[in-house]
Amino acid sequence: MEESALNLAIYLTATFAAAMVTGLVGFAFGLVAAAAWLHILSPLQTATLIMSFGLVVQGFSVWKLRQALRWQRLWPFLVGAAIGLPLGVAVLRYTNPGYVRIGVGIVLILFSLYSLVRPTLKPVSSGGARADAADDQERGGRRPHSAIPLYRRLKFWLWRNRFGASNSN
Repeated sequence: MEESALNLAIYLTATFAAAMVTGLVGFAFGLVAAAAWLHILSPLQTATLIMSFGLVVQGFSVWKLRQALRWQRLWPFLVGAAIGLPLGVAVLRYTNPGYVRIGVGIVLILFSLYSLVRPTLKPVSSGGARADAADDQERGGRRPHSAIPLYRRLKFWLWRNRFGASNSN
């Protein structure tokens, strides 16, 4: 009984930490959660949970941005998912959990090191005053432009295409 309570505590703590990281930076739920989940769950269970939570969280975002999406551009991603998902599940059935833990750890360390030494990105200079105001309001002035997460750039791209703001790039 004590072991299952400890596993539940690890699971809930990892889920909360991953959700908090996702809320702050907009991505990495699966990597942060997998770092702990792989110690108490199999790789197949971990992948299933990551996909389930990802569908809920990202599904909400897609629903909110559904008018700005150009659905005809999504078919390559859907084809890739239709091929890659069954392949990935098949590979996970035969994968040693220890190797998966080590692989996730290496990816987290390498990504962290890359984030520390990567070159500074130039700020977005197009989109007009409305885009700048929306970005500043969303960020609350907390981060420099070089630290804008990828999903915020995607949201700007969707906004720009929806409202027809000009872009010289």
